[in-house]
Amino acid sequence: MADHTRGVALAYVDAAGGTVPAPATTIAAVLGALGEPRPAPLFVMIEGQEPWRHGRHGHVLLEDGTRVALPRALPGDLPHGYHRLAERAAETPLIVAPARCHLPDGLRDWGVAAQIYSLRSRTNWGIGDLADVRRLVAVLGDPGFVQLSPLHAPDLDPPIQPSPYYASSRLLRSPLHIAVEEVPEFALLPAARQRDLSRRGRALSELPLIDRDAVWAVKEEALRECHAAGAGAVDFAAYLQAVLVAQLAALPTLRVGLIADLAVGAAPDGRDHRARPDAYLPGFSIGAPPDPLGPDGQVWGLPVPHPERLGDDGYAGFVALLRCAMAHAGGIRIDHVMGLDRLFVIPDGATAAAGTYLRYPFRDLLAILALESRRARCIVIGEDLGTVEPGFRDRLAAAGVLSTRVAPFESSPPSAWPVQALAAVTTHDLPTSRRLHEDDADRTVAVHEALGASPCALVAVTADDLAGATEQPNVPGTVDGYPNWRIPLPVAIEDLAATDSFRRLRAAVSNDRGAIT
Repeated sequence: MADHTRGVALAYVDAAGGTVPAPATTIAAVLGALGEPRPAPLFVMIEGQEPWRHGRHGHVLLEDGTRVALPRALPGDLPHGYHRLAERAAETPLIVAPARCHLPDGLRDWGVAAQIYSLRSRTNWGIGDLADVRRLVAVLGDPGFVQLSPLHAPDLDPPIQPSPYYASSRLLRSPLHIAVEEVPEFALLPAARQRDLSRRGRALSELPLIDRDAVWAVKEEALRECHAAGAGAVDFAAYLQAVLVAQLAALPTLRVGLIADLAVGAAPDGRDHRARPDAYLPGFSIGAPPDPLGPDGQVWGLPVPHPERLGDDGYAGFVALLRCAMAHAGGIRIDHVMGLDRLFVIPDGATAAAGTYLRYPFRDLLAILALESRRARCIVIGEDLGTVEPGFRDRLAAAGVLSTRVAPFESSPPSAWPVQALAAVTTHDLPTSRRLHEDDADRTVAVHEALGASPCALVAVTADDLAGATEQPNVPGTVDGYPNWRIPLPVAIEDLAATDSFRRLRAAVSNDRGAIT
């Protein structure tokens, strides 16, 4: 008997290794939501894999417009790219991709993982901004990379959703992170007006928790005046995105670069969902089955992409998502990378116990990821924590995708961790090092030293640990009982280098790292 019906799992193996049967009502509901099968005519060919001897007649229109003969076996000598197979009056998308993502030889570097909103400085306006990222790099000295929490755009109508993983759009960036005082048009405002706006904005940094509504109220006021003072030829929304792109482009050049975070989905009432509602399964949410991080499972409230609609546009939507994430970045971290292969889907209103897995066109998505990664010269890190199918990490590794290894989840010492990985002591969903190690500074340093000496290609220390923070950014499974995504760092960036935790942890992870051949 097959273990799935049209990609809907009849049962699944949980994190403890036990087999969990999927509820029959959930299986039936997912099949009903999928509707009638409607496969998209599309060919995805991967370099080095078994050639396809197709027996077709026609020609190929290359991505650059060149017309070439159709090879008898695909991909033949066709270049990587998004082409079209032309037969009589019909054209079919033909994607030719490399087998592996961009991954420099000899990669061995270190950097910091920061929740951008939590960065505190003497000049920001109550929330971390892109100028603070530049300041953080300067304080660190010579990091190979800075890994940031998602920059995706939230719905800016109050109350603003604090989670960067529950955005309105993954194709736009959040204006909350604009450094207003560095916008060129800000200098065109009257001096008294500049001082007033700066005073009001900077005062928000004194609040114990980040107040996004208050931050956006003053930032929007200032940015609308900047827009009116200079680039009035474009509308305000486009102006905000242009400012963000300019500030991203102005960040310092690093050996690896900025590592951008790509969330697994966007809000069900957000801009992305409204643009293509038919691309999602109605009545379901993405989540996770029970695992050590969430014993009761998790319901994330994110819409479920329709696996058979992803190719309707030749995967153009997926390509756009990757290109947005990779722009001005040297790497991307794909949140819940297992979602390229399968997602845990839960009926609306139900608990995670009612969920099951739904398969996605992993081969195609991984091929496109490799193609875009090579074009952008952008490394790819998969957040492969939680319930991971046997063999999945091997398939990612074969495609040049780095794994994520986090100390509390590993049974072997860092010296035995794989080369093709990013190593860390903790994440935004776990206690900080001070809490993990019961405020034992020497133990915290020792663990970071072990990661620094590990064979892993990349090692990240969190900004929270550098600042000696005790409160973790997010406690999974909580909504109102904990100020998730609202806690600023306890130390301003300007004062970070003077702290004992900064000096010791920076030295621990950076030792013998930084060379790329």
